[in-house]
Amino acid sequence: MTRQTDLATINNPDSFSFPIQLLDMNAVQYLTDAQGVKTSVVISIDDWKTLSSYMNEVKELEQIVKSVQSGLAQAKKIEAGKLPLPSQTTEEFLNEL
Repeated sequence: MTRQTDLATINNPDSFSFPIQLLDMNAVQYLTDAQGVKTSVVISIDDWKTLSSYMNEVKELEQIVKSVQSGLAQAKKIEAGKLPLPSQTTEEFLNEL
């Protein structure tokens, strides 16, 4: 189960749903040690695949956020005169993509 992420999802955090809502919490099993302390959780393979898929999506979104933050920090330095302006126009840059 793969979910596609688009800019609408990134710009609207309310549209992102965390997979825990999709897990049947009644089907979760806990393993305990001799003192009864929970040490592990057992979930179905389907729930694991769903959770893994969402975690990969979160990692991708995290990379996008870091990239945007880096770009904004660089733009602020350019604006403050601490970095030179890029030698290519925005149009040239976008055409390279």
